[in-house]
Amino acid sequence: MSLNRPLSRRLFVAGSVAAGLTVSTTMTRAQPGVVRLGVIGISFHAIAGAVVQTVLERLGKQVTVQQAPHDEMFRRLGGGEVDLLVAAWMPGTHRHLFEPFADRLAPLATLYRNAQLYWTVPDYVPAELVSSVDDLVRPEVMTRMDRTIRSIGPSAGLSVRSATMLSAYGLDVAGYRVEPGETSLWLKNFRAAHTARQWLVMPLWQPHFLNQTHQLRRLKDPQGVMGSADDAVIIANSAFARSLDPRSARVLAAIDIGLDGITEMDVAVNVGGLTPAEAAVHWLGAEDKRVAKWLDA
Repeated sequence: MSLNRPLSRRLFVAGSVAAGLTVSTTMTRAQPGVVRLGVIGISFHAIAGAVVQTVLERLGKQVTVQQAPHDEMFRRLGGGEVDLLVAAWMPGTHRHLFEPFADRLAPLATLYRNAQLYWTVPDYVPAELVSSVDDLVRPEVMTRMDRTIRSIGPSAGLSVRSATMLSAYGLDVAGYRVEPGETSLWLKNFRAAHTARQWLVMPLWQPHFLNQTHQLRRLKDPQGVMGSADDAVIIANSAFARSLDPRSARVLAAIDIGLDGITEMDVAVNVGGLTPAEAAVHWLGAEDKRVAKWLDA
């Protein structure tokens, strides 16, 4: 199976908000005509999953959805307990999760490009004091900055790389620490601190609705610890990829949601109060010509 465009730097070598998806809490053997879709339990992943689920259902597939943290979902995919993962950030961010199962996995399609991880601070933190990660150890910054940097689940690339940032920039010696946790708590902490105009470091990524709703400044990362841009890729269990009918494979390969599309739907969910499924249906309806091209692939 080929991606709908070649992956650059290809390395395929060897509160979560998922309400509105048809979530299966049990793991069963594959059934004919049933596609078991795996989604990492964060809103923008759930949104991408809802789009893919809707497309598969238009192809006549019955779709069940499992939701789990990053490491558990890759384990299920590698073990054949789910058929598709929507979506893996490759070749960099999820490489540590992909590689243990690389001989059992196959990339099918790129849903959006330019996915990135980075650290931000609110724009009320003066740019002349904090514009780079290096600035976090300045004495006048350390007196005001919260040195507990909260992140999402411990197996997420955001948390893994954020932890590496501590030693790379000497932040651990300065008393900074990364505290992984539930996505809902990560977001709740940010909102409370932002309302109080407290200084904090917010590990973030694109696509994410906070990039649209808040004024946040990305910190320069001279050592490139947080990595470069990735593609968000549908990954299949190899056995499922081999059994997939040609038309479904072509349609999946044609899906191109785009970074703007995911962000728009993420705002609709987290600000507008829609479920991922509702946001996906609304967006797909507004993009009917694009969707028709996918289905005609």
